[in-house]
Amino acid sequence: MPHMARVIGEKHELDVKIGALNAFLSKGKPESVTQDAWNLLIEQSTHMLAYSDTLGRRLALAVK
Repeated sequence: MPHMARVIGEKHELDVKIGALNAFLSKGKPESVTQDAWNLLIEQSTHMLAYSDTLGRRLALAVK
């Protein structure tokens, strides 16, 4: 299961990035960020969360 160790590491790194992005988003849109760029950051967060969920489900299957 060495490949699952990589998945664990990847999920952890992704979750840290999600935390940082969501902390930034929770502060509201800065003046220096365009609305289009802000919307893309929100979309990116959504996709990152879905990817993290997928990795978590892969890990859950591996321990069954």
